[in-house]
Amino acid sequence: MARVIHIDDSSEWIDVVRRALADHRVDSAMTYDDALMLLNSGAAYDLALVDLNLSSDDDEIGREILDLLREDFPSTRRVVVTAIPPAGALRSDIF
Repeated sequence: MARVIHIDDSSEWIDVVRRALADHRVDSAMTYDDALMLLNSGAAYDLALVDLNLSSDDDEIGREILDLLREDFPSTRRVVVTAIPPAGALRSDIF
């Protein structure tokens, strides 16, 4: 069983992911602060599913979380989950 953190501002997507990954432990966060609290709770995550836009269609909160994961939790695999792919430099940095 993998330990997964799913960070998304959509309660519908949180429900979908929880059902799809029912055989795994899934912790969900809808905000940056909630994600930080979970990440700093002590136990490591195997996988992070991160929505890029947590408060609007053009914020970069998801990118901040991805950067934090890369720097502070390098063993956590990171997957971008977004309905609106970024353009320009953000796209090339992430993908």
